[in-house]
Amino acid sequence: MTPEPRHPPIVPSYGAATLADLTSSILASLDPEAPESQNVLGLTPAQRACLLIVDGLGWELLRAHPAVAPFLSELALNSRPITAGFPATTVTSLGSICTGRPPGQHGLLGYQVLIPGENRLLNGLRWDSRVDPREWQPLPTIYERATAAGIAAGIPAASNASRIPAQRATPM
Repeated sequence: MTPEPRHPPIVPSYGAATLADLTSSILASLDPEAPESQNVLGLTPAQRACLLIVDGLGWELLRAHPAVAPFLSELALNSRPITAGFPATTVTSLGSICTGRPPGQHGLLGYQVLIPGENRLLNGLRWDSRVDPREWQPLPTIYERATAAGIAAGIPAASNASRIPAQRATPM
């Protein structure tokens, strides 16, 4: 018989401390007109912000290996953790970051998912040009929400980042 895990699973704290809450809080900190309720992380007001995303580099990893990334490790020591959504995949996490919404709302639920009404899988990182990203993920992106609030936003990323539906649905 397999022994029980030493630690219980980490359950995402939607609405309190997740990747979706991070980008919504960043946007709220940049918008003096945003209601306080949109800044659930309590970020201080700012005129500019830059979100650095390093896939797979989390709070626990930074704390376990401070010598590898000393500056980022220092930030992790003086902060509290946030959780990824479920499932904790790159596609799902980017969907939450790019929309400011949890997975159940943005619908990007994994690396490969069955395309409704078709007998084939959609790879969320490579994306299929026959699938309209705006139909798959119709919510406004965090970039569209920023633009609507009069805040300039952009994605300085590698060229393949434009294939992620949450980003493809964003006019640049």
